Amino acid sequence: MVAGQGITTGESERPRHAWLIRGVDLAGVPLIRSVWRDKSVCTLSVDRLPALESETDPKGIREVIDTYCADLSASRRNEIAVSIHIFLSRMEGGDVIVTTDGDSVYLGEFAEGAATYVSTGDGTVLQRPVKWVNVDTPLTVDDLPRHLTGPLGNPSAGLLELSDSIADLEVLLDEDPSRTPSGSVADAELPDATQELAEKLTMPDPEWLQECVEVLRDRPQLILYGPSGTGKTYTALALARHLTGDRQANIRLVQFHPSYSYEDFFEGFRPRAFPSAKQEGEKGMAGSLSGRDRSSGGPVDTRPDIVFELVSGPLKALAEDAERSKGETFVLVIDEINRGHLAKVFGELYFLLEYRAEHVHLLYGSDEGRRFRLPPNLVIIGTMNTSDRSISFMDAAMRRRFSFMELHPARKPVRYLLRDWLEKRKLPLDAAILLDALNTRIERARLDDRDFRIGPSYFMRPAVHTHSRGLDRVWRYQILPLLTELHWGDDVDVEAEYGLDVLRQETSLAAGTGHGAVRADSPAGAPTAAPGATE
Repeated sequence: MVAGQGITTGESERPRHAWLIRGVDLAGVPLIRSVWRDKSVCTLSVDRLPALESETDPKGIREVIDTYCADLSASRRNEIAVSIHIFLSRMEGGDVIVTTDGDSVYLGEFAEGAATYVSTGDGTVLQRPVKWVNVDTPLTVDDLPRHLTGPLGNPSAGLLELSDSIADLEVLLDEDPSRTPSGSVADAELPDATQELAEKLTMPDPEWLQECVEVLRDRPQLILYGPSGTGKTYTALALARHLTGDRQANIRLVQFHPSYSYEDFFEGFRPRAFPSAKQEGEKGMAGSLSGRDRSSGGPVDTRPDIVFELVSGPLKALAEDAERSKGETFVLVIDEINRGHLAKVFGELYFLLEYRAEHVHLLYGSDEGRRFRLPPNLVIIGTMNTSDRSISFMDAAMRRRFSFMELHPARKPVRYLLRDWLEKRKLPLDAAILLDALNTRIERARLDDRDFRIGPSYFMRPAVHTHSRGLDRVWRYQILPLLTELHWGDDVDVEAEYGLDVLRQETSLAAGTGHGAVRADSPAGAPTAAPGATE
């Protein structure tokens, strides 16, 4: 069969499917070593069960299994029902079959013909004819594209569909020698930082941003950390848009908080309301009977029934998108990452952050035996506010899994950010001069703690400079409350120490009118840099 060709069934063409199936005899020996290989078949044990027609629907199969296998757990009965339905009704001639024996991987193609019941020394089995293509030269798990090693490397996985990997399996069947498998590393490449990106972030050049890109190429997990107002979230989102080619669908933003959990972040059971049987029975009744039972005249129970569904969180949903689109980059931005209980939020994903090529079993079993991994084209960018002392620092295990880039008011690229922003908009430099003076005073007060500086983003809003009291309001209602926390219990008069009038007097800036103020000794509209503010 030509690679990628569909299977003709009647008047329509059915896409080609692929299946992973394993079988062992009573001694636990893989059947590919004996019956499957010698007779060119594959089988599925149906001992203890009566014969079923291929047209039997999944519900009918489950009812039979519930009757004859009542001693098994509900999950095991469901697994058997799914496998029998696939083997009877969904597998067709031309589909690809995969099985394993330890690290050896065998490939084949189903021959035409329906499944049949056969009695063997191991009991009754369903049997399908197979043309095995590499029984003498099996592949190894290491020969496979990385995304296939999850299900194939899990010896406990039962019958699984692998149709999303059909193109790679056709290559491994050597049906199209001109192609090569997709490989173990995603094709997506992170683009270099550009001058355009730097200008969007009011940075003079892309040097610092390029360093972020290089760090992410080495390990796709990065945390931007620093005090309040240094633009961490804004920068993270700008980087995310750049790395994804501005594909908004490839970006997710979440914010951690103390009650955030694994169920919120990755997957968990969530309640869903749906109409009760009583409500369904009342549909179509006359409006005059609304809320009352038609037969008795009593009230109708309009309360909905509640079911719990396993729902994917932002990380799992984005990881699944990344697996499907290996040529694209996906970015998860985690704001305030250190506000969450990280061990609780990440769970078994702690391991995957460090070992992207590996797979794990998921807590709620939603991987269905395939196992789960974090694809290499999924980038995680976190932000961390280092001045918030109400939160704990990251533990060593999490720190080892992330790279850290600092955004600090005293260092590039933040140090001159506000000054450049004001100059580009032809606004007075008063806010930049006052901020430098403020941070100098904070440094004198807390020489042992550099994280209580104030970042420039508080002043990078047009309203601060276009309204006559814009700067005063930011100072009074945002800056001074932060400094009150800094000096909590210190018996310091924050207004007297850091008030706007005090700093204006220190820097020789007069209170202005309109959109800003200028140096008292400078011509109107001619801003002057604060002493020592330039390199």
